[in-house]
Amino acid sequence: MHYLVIRPEEKCERTCAYLTAHNVSCTGLPLMRLQPMENVENILLPALHALNNNDIILVTSTKAAEIAADILKAQQSCPDFSTLHCYAVGQSSASTLSELGHFKSPEIETSEGLLNLLSPVISSSKQFANSKKHHRPPKRVVILKGEGGRQTIKTTLQQVGCLVVECDLYRRQAITPEKTTSHWQQQSVDCIIATSGELMQNAFNSLPNDWLCDKHWIVVSDRMKAKAKDFGINKPIFVSRAANDAALLEAVRQFPEG
Repeated sequence: MHYLVIRPEEKCERTCAYLTAHNVSCTGLPLMRLQPMENVENILLPALHALNNNDIILVTSTKAAEIAADILKAQQSCPDFSTLHCYAVGQSSASTLSELGHFKSPEIETSEGLLNLLSPVISSSKQFANSKKHHRPPKRVVILKGEGGRQTIKTTLQQVGCLVVECDLYRRQAITPEKTTSHWQQQSVDCIIATSGELMQNAFNSLPNDWLCDKHWIVVSDRMKAKAKDFGINKPIFVSRAANDAALLEAVRQFPEG
């Protein structure tokens, strides 16, 4: 089996190197570039310094974690993460921020998995939101993320009475693949790996849809699997337990060949 890996630019190269090192035949197709926002320090630092003890910080992607880590490590005065509830959607994001504090991550690396992990912490916010007698301020949540996306997290937290502040640290820019590269891939690819619904959409915007629908796919959530079916993919679709390299390798090894 030969795999086509569709990921953002930097991650695509790293994932392909990892899979190749584990004897997986693959080619990378970076259909997205992640660009840090201008004056990103002015987005991040005020939001973090406004947090109080027992407030929450959420990191929803490795790119957001990398940007935040680079900025915070250069600061002489850094927020005390030991006084906060710190969470990351995935292990990669949590590991990136490990020098700053302990970030918990869910076993199922999705928005729903993160919200389940958060449930004991935010339940108190819901109780206070439903009480007319309390005088405590709402729990503040800062979400470090890319522009757009992860709206389920924000909406759910607001519904239980949290004050949510989103910090968009980067934006996504679609990349159009070279025609010669696409032609070569079309001749040899057996299975496509995609790690977000937006990347899948970019693929269907830039490559022949009938070819995409005739390939096996590995995706990283049930939501993506449903979207893949909506696109008309008629070959088996396998759901990886996460989007990190180790989980994708595990999915490749479990995926039925032929």
